[in-house]
Amino acid sequence: MPAGVFASVDQGVLAAYCDAYARQQQATTALKTEPITTKGSTGQMVLIPWVKLQSDQARLMVTLAARLGLDPVSRASIM
Repeated sequence: MPAGVFASVDQGVLAAYCDAYARQQQATTALKTEPITTKGSTGQMVLIPWVKLQSDQARLMVTLAARLGLDPVSRASIM
């Protein structure tokens, strides 16, 4: 990144990205030791909440990364 690309107004977006990363990693770690499905209230198999959290946070990270210029396409537009 060229100097001066990140501004103080980017702090909130960067903090949100870092939080999403931490939560996604927490979910990933939990999923290494827990089964990804469990029985629901009526006996059907359902995904445990860690799966949705992992997916949601990964999706959020992609969105925020683009806003911060962390992917090749958005980086090209700010350079």
